[in-house]
Amino acid sequence: MKRLQGLCASDGIAIGTVKIYQGSQPEIMLRRVQDVQRELALYQFAAEEAAAELERVYRQAIREVGKQAAEIFEAQLMLLQDASFGRFIQEKIVRERVNAAYAVYCAGEHFAAIFNAMPDELTRARRMDMKDISGRIISLLEQKDGAGAQPEAHIIVCREITPGAVMALRSTKVLAYITENGSYQSHAAILARSMGIPAVTGVDVSTFTDGMEVAVDGDGGCVYQEPDEDIRKELLERVEASRQREQARRTLIGTETVTLSGQKVALYANIGSREEVAAVREQDGEGIGLLRTEFLFLGRSRMPEEEEQYRTYQYIVEQMQGKPVVIRTLDIGGDKPAKYLPMEPEENPALGCRGIRTCLQHRALFMTQLRAILRAAAKGPVSVMFPMITSVEEVRQAKACLEAARQSLETEGIAHGRVLVGIMVETPAAVMLSRELAEVVDFFSIGTNDLTQYTLAADLQNTSVQVVYDTHHPAIMKMIEQVVAGARQAGIPVSICGELGADTTVTEALVHMGIHAFSVNPVKLLEIRERIRSIS
Repeated sequence: MKRLQGLCASDGIAIGTVKIYQGSQPEIMLRRVQDVQRELALYQFAAEEAAAELERVYRQAIREVGKQAAEIFEAQLMLLQDASFGRFIQEKIVRERVNAAYAVYCAGEHFAAIFNAMPDELTRARRMDMKDISGRIISLLEQKDGAGAQPEAHIIVCREITPGAVMALRSTKVLAYITENGSYQSHAAILARSMGIPAVTGVDVSTFTDGMEVAVDGDGGCVYQEPDEDIRKELLERVEASRQREQARRTLIGTETVTLSGQKVALYANIGSREEVAAVREQDGEGIGLLRTEFLFLGRSRMPEEEEQYRTYQYIVEQMQGKPVVIRTLDIGGDKPAKYLPMEPEENPALGCRGIRTCLQHRALFMTQLRAILRAAAKGPVSVMFPMITSVEEVRQAKACLEAARQSLETEGIAHGRVLVGIMVETPAAVMLSRELAEVVDFFSIGTNDLTQYTLAADLQNTSVQVVYDTHHPAIMKMIEQVVAGARQAGIPVSICGELGADTTVTEALVHMGIHAFSVNPVKLLEIRERIRSIS
C-alpha cells in the first residue's frame, strides 16, 4: 500500500479501479492553405455550433447540478464569443494562411497561457476553460466526438480535466477523480462537488496504471494505492456512517423545524432554475426563500418577454403548492452582463452597476419583471425582494415601480395578486440603515456572501485574500445582530440566505440572535433541520 497526499477538491470516499483518462482533443496538424475564405467559413460554422452545444450543456447542467455550477458553461460561452478570441483565430488564418483547426488550437494555447500567468488561483484555473472551448471547436472541425470514450465504474486519473469532460462523463459510473493539476476553486472541482463525486488534486499521476485498485479519501485529500484491509475497513465504516446519517435525516421529512424549547424556525431553499423545485420538494423545503431570476436573462440575445417570465414563475409557485416563494428581482450587471443591455465594462464589477441599480436604470426591463411576478402571485403566496439596497430612497423608487406595475395590470384587467416586499441586506449601508429600512419593507433577508466581502474588503472570488474572507468574523456577527435589532423594532422577520445559513457551526448562535428563517441549498435542508431540532 502507498499513501499519496494531495488536496481536497471534492469531499467523499470511493474505492475502485483506475482508468487513465487521456482526454479527447485530437492531434492538430499544421497545414498551409490556399483558400483562406473557406477556412474562415469553416471556423465560423464550427464556432456557432460550439456555442449552440454550450447552450445545451448549460441547460442540461442546470437540471442536473443546479444553476450555480452551471454558470461555468455560461462563462465559457462568453469566452467563446469574446471578440479577441475570434479575432486572434481569424487573423492567424489570414496572416499565416493556416488551417482553421490549427488556428483554434493556437488561440486556445495563447489565451490559456495568459490566464495561467494571472496572480490569483481562480483566474489561473480558467486556462482549462480555454482548452475546453478550443477542444470543442476543433472536435467539430475534425468531425470527432468531443466527449471521447466514456469509461464506466472507474476512478478517473488524469493530469488535468476540463469542465466539459466532467459533464461528458456525467452519465457514466465515475466513482472519483484524481488529478495532478487543479484546485478546489477550479470549475471541474465545482462540478464534481455539485455531482457528489469525490476528487483529489495535487497527486503525481505517473505512478498509476489502468486497473490498479485505489481508495480516494476526498475529505482528507489523500489517495491510497492498493489499500490494505485496515484502510479499506476504516473508509468503508466512514461511508456507512455517512449513509446512516443521511438515512436518519430522511426520517425528518414531514416534521417541524422547531427547537427543543418550541421555537419555530422557517426552513426555505435557494434555487436558480425551475428544475430545482423538484429537489426542494424532495428535501421537504417549507418554501423558497430565494429564487434567483438571472437564469431567465443571461446567455441570450434578447430580454425574456413578460409571458415567458410569468409562465416560469407560475410553474414554480404552483409546484410549491401553497408554500411561500420569494422572488428576487434581477441581480444583473457588472460580472453578469447581458448582451441586450447597454452597459460599459467596469474595473470593479462588484462595486458597479448591479442589482437594484441596474433595474432602476432600465425601467422597462424592471416593469416587465414586476408585472410577471404580480401575475404569478395570483397562483399562490409570493414575495418580491430587491437586491443590493443601500438607501431608503432606492426602496421607495422600487416600490413605486411595483405599484405602477400593479396599476397597469389592474387597468388591463389582468389577474394578479398582492405581494410582500423585502430587501436583501448585503451592504454595510443597509446594515447601518436597518431601522429606517425596516419601516418601509415587510421582511429582511441577509445575504452574508456579499455582506462579508463588502465589509472585510475581501473579494470572495480572489483566492489570495481567502484568509481574510471570513463569514464568522466578529464584525459580520455584530452586523447580523444589528439587522435583527432593527427588524425587531419594526416587527418584521429576518432570514439568512447566504452560505453562512448552511453552516451548522453557527446555526444555534443565529437562532438565538433572532433569525426567523434559513434559506439554503436544497441538499442542506434536512441537515439544517436536524441541527435546529437539537437546539435547546
